[in-house]
Amino acid sequence: MRTSPEFEAFLARLYTDRQAREQFLADPRSEALRAELSREECDALARIDTVGLNLAAQSYAIKRGRR
Repeated sequence: MRTSPEFEAFLARLYTDRQAREQFLADPRSEALRAELSREECDALARIDTVGLNLAAQSYAIKRGRR
């Protein structure tokens, strides 16, 4: 799947913004639609590995803290 810059920015926000991530995890499809992503991108986000998303977010937070 080819992704848009908006999709990449949305993912980056999920990795770095805990509140945005919590809202997304409560209703992934609605949050993706609210971000005006394509249907294909919304479908992909609805199937996202939520455990992996949270682990990646924690890892990035630790790395940011080391700077």
